[in-house]
Amino acid sequence: MSIESLLSILRTALNAILVTVCLAVLPQTFGHVGYAKAASDSAPAPRFKDGKPVDWWFAFKFNAKSFAGCGAENEKRQCSFGGEVQSYAFSQQFVYASSESQILAKGGDA
Repeated sequence: MSIESLLSILRTALNAILVTVCLAVLPQTFGHVGYAKAASDSAPAPRFKDGKPVDWWFAFKFNAKSFAGCGAENEKRQCSFGGEVQSYAFSQQFVYASSESQILAKGGDA
């Protein structure tokens, strides 16, 4: 056998050993590669009214054409950031329901 053929066999054997060692050591070294640890042990869940957990909740905001205004009888609008009140139609009315109370209820006055 020539020296070149012996070196080729030795390189192949060393490559096989290196690959075997890497496959055996790397997963133990890095643990769960590709998975982020959750900030808490529980999954996120919907919360409703004062942070009470529910299975689901639903909210629907009406547009200004179907239910204009805030729903209050004596609604006096003001500009929170200054300026003059514009005369276009507006709506802040909405309804909501949850797994705790499955009937649509009117949201609070704006």
